[in-house]
Amino acid sequence: MDTQDIVVWIQTWVSERRSDPSVVITEETDLYKSGLLDSLGIIELIESLEDEFELMFTEEQMQDGLTAAADFAKVILDQA
Repeated sequence: MDTQDIVVWIQTWVSERRSDPSVVITEETDLYKSGLLDSLGIIELIESLEDEFELMFTEEQMQDGLTAAADFAKVILDQA
C-alpha cells in the first residue's frame, strides 16, 4: 500500500457520499477547503479510515488539521 492507494480509497469514499462519480482528489486536495467535506464529514472519513485500515488516529493527529488526502495517507502509512 502506498499514498496513491489511500488517495484512491478516499476519492471513492467521498464520491460515494456525495453521489458524484466525477469527484477528483489528488494528494494535495484539501477536502475541507474545497467543500468536498464539512467538519462532520472529516470525522466520518476518519472513522471510516480507522475501520478500513485497522488503526486509530490520535487526538493530536486530528488537531493537526488533517484535511488533505496526503495528510491522511501519512498517518496511515506511519502506522502500517
